[in-house]
Formats: sequence, C-alpha cells, structure tokens
Amino acid sequence: MQQTGLESAVNRQSWEWLVDLAPRLDIIVEIVDEHQAPVFPVGSTPDAAEFRAMLTSRESTIHSAMSDVLESRKPVFVSVENLQAVCCALASGGLVFVGRGIAGGDSVEDCRLDLEAIAHWLTGAIDATLSQTTATSVEPYGIVSFGRILREATTRGSTRKVIGAFVEALSVW
Repeated sequence: MQQTGLESAVNRQSWEWLVDLAPRLDIIVEIVDEHQAPVFPVGSTPDAAEFRAMLTSRESTIHSAMSDVLESRKPVFVSVENLQAVCCALASGGLVFVGRGIAGGDSVEDCRLDLEAIAHWLTGAIDATLSQTTATSVEPYGIVSFGRILREATTRGSTRKVIGAFVEALSVW
C-alpha cells in the first residue's frame, strides 16, 4: 500500500509533543488523511477510543463534518453523544479533529469555545511541523553546547580547565 503525501510528511517528523499535549489539555487529537483515515495510533483515553470508533465506523455526523471542511476549508463543530469536536483543514490536504468528552455539568458552548481556540492554534502548529524538511541542522545545538561547556569551565576559574573544556567542546562539535 502506497503512502499518501500526508502520511509521508507525518512519518518524517517527531510527534511526541502532540502525543504529550493531548492528555495535558484533556483533549482528543485525531489527524486524518485525504482518504479520511486516521494517521496516528488511537489515543490512550476512553474518550479517544470512543471517538476513533466513531471516526472509523464512518459515523454520519463526523463524516458530514469532514466533507464540509474539505469543501469549505472552514472549521466545523461536531457534537456526537457525549463527545464534542472541532474539525479543521490542514494545508497538506488532511484534517485535524480536536475533541473532548463532555461531563454532565459542563456547558456545550464553553467546550466549543475552548476547542475552537485550541484547534486554531494546534492546526497552525501541525501545519508548521508537517512543512519542516527532514534535514535538521545540528549546528545550533552544537553552538549552544559549546557555549554551555565554556561557561561552566570559566566559572571553575583555572586556565587549564577552560582549555580542557574548549577541547571537549570541539570534540562535541
């Protein structure tokens, strides 16, 4: 099976930041390709598993939202059972869902506003990550390491330690 452009771009990047972000914000994040298939493994929460089941079973409200977003390129709010989500278009042609399970005392309107704000920011961050090239320059990291090693050595005071740190820094570079 051949990879889509989105799948290829997804595979070139590290997504740890996104995986870590979802539970911290108590949200569900699903990225789907242009064929409306999820590109990441299902999230670890019960709400994420429930949303994935609806997504892959082609639940009509979610499927309709995906079609609307692909056509208009404008975010669409979706409410299915106890799950709320915002679907947004990605520049790469895929879609991102940002959702949350809603408890009995929560306001649907407050949840929608929160999800729209998060989805707006997150869509930009995902698009930026997808557009990065695979060639990551290590030079900035080397410069930072070099500066840190020399700063630590100069606080120790002796010329010998500074020269030793300089040699160590060059070997790191």
